[in-house]
Amino acid sequence: MGKLSQNLSGPRYLLISFFFSFGCLYLILYFYQNHLELEETSTTIKPQIIHWTKLKTNLDCYYSVQDDALPSLENENFSTGDKAIFFHETSCRGGINSRQACAIESAARLHPKWQINLLFNSPVTEYIIKNSNLVKLLKYGNVKLGRLKINQYGKGTIVEDILTNQLKQSAHPIEHAADILRIVTLHKFGGVYLDTDSILVRNLEALPPNWIAKEEDSQVSSGAMAFTKDGFGRNLTTAILIELRDTFNPKSWSYNGPAAIKRVLNRMCPNYTNCKDLEVFSPKDFYPIYYTKHKFYFENGTLTNMEHPYMHHMWNYLTKDLKIEKYSPYAALARQFCPTIYKMYGDQFGE
Repeated sequence: MGKLSQNLSGPRYLLISFFFSFGCLYLILYFYQNHLELEETSTTIKPQIIHWTKLKTNLDCYYSVQDDALPSLENENFSTGDKAIFFHETSCRGGINSRQACAIESAARLHPKWQINLLFNSPVTEYIIKNSNLVKLLKYGNVKLGRLKINQYGKGTIVEDILTNQLKQSAHPIEHAADILRIVTLHKFGGVYLDTDSILVRNLEALPPNWIAKEEDSQVSSGAMAFTKDGFGRNLTTAILIELRDTFNPKSWSYNGPAAIKRVLNRMCPNYTNCKDLEVFSPKDFYPIYYTKHKFYFENGTLTNMEHPYMHHMWNYLTKDLKIEKYSPYAALARQFCPTIYKMYGDQFGE
C-alpha cells in the first residue's frame, strides 16, 4: 500500500494528470465553440422595420432599373398562376409598409392554393427583399414578387399612349397609374385585383369569375374586383380601357378610376341591375365601413360581425397618417388575419 501511494504521487503520475486535465479542457472548449457556431449559423436574420418616406409625385422610378432584383413580368418564364390575386405597388418607395404587408398576408393565408402577385412599378433591391417585411411574406409559398416596367407593360395595349406619354403630364401620376394598371393587369392575365389598403377576411373561392363591389348604393369601386382574361371579363376590361383612352383626364383625381368603370357599366346595365355575367356586390360585402366613418377602424372599440364581409377597406387616402390604436378594430383584424406581420411590428404596426 505504501509503495502504491508513492507511485501515485511521483513525477509520472503528475505528468499523466496534467495531460489528462489538458485533454478534458480541450474537449470542453472544442464542443463549446462548435455549439456556438451551430447556433450562429442556424439563427435567421431578423427582418428590419423600415419606416418609408412619403410618396413622391413623379414617375422617375418607373423607368429605373438600378439595383433592381425583381423578376420582370416581361420575362417569358414569369407566371402569375391559374388562380391569381394581384396587388399593385405604384409608389417609388422600393418596398411596402406594414399595412400593405398585412393586406398581402391576409390574402395569402386565406388562399393557399392561389398565387398572390405583388407587382412593383419601381426597383426593389436584393437587400430589401432579404431584410424587410418581404421576408415574412415570401415564407408563404404562394406569394410572388414581380417588376412591372411601365413602357413595356403598356406596349400594344389600348392605353399605351397614356402609360408612355400622357401619364407624365398628369396632376396625379401615381394615382392615375394605379387606376389604369389594375385594369391592364386583369385584361392581360385575368384574376382578382385588391387594394393594398385592405384586409381580406374570407376566402373568395366561391365567388363567380366576374365581379365588382359597390362602395355605396350608386357607386362601384375599383378596390376589389375580378375579371376573366377571356369571354365576358375580357370584353368588359376592353370596354373600360377604351373608355380610359377616350376620356382620360390628367387633372382629375377620380375621373379615371371607379368613375370610368361606372360609365361603362351604366351603358351595359344601368343602375347595376340585371348585369349579365357580372355579380355586383353590395357595400357591406367589401366596404362595410363607409369612407366618411373611416376613423371607426382606427379608434379603440369593437366591430360587430367582423368576419361577415369578404374584405375591409381602410381608405388609405384619408387614413394614412392616422395612428392605429392597440384595441381598435383595425388592430383586431390585423392580429387575426395577418398575424405574422402584426407580430413583427407590434406597437409600431401601421406607422
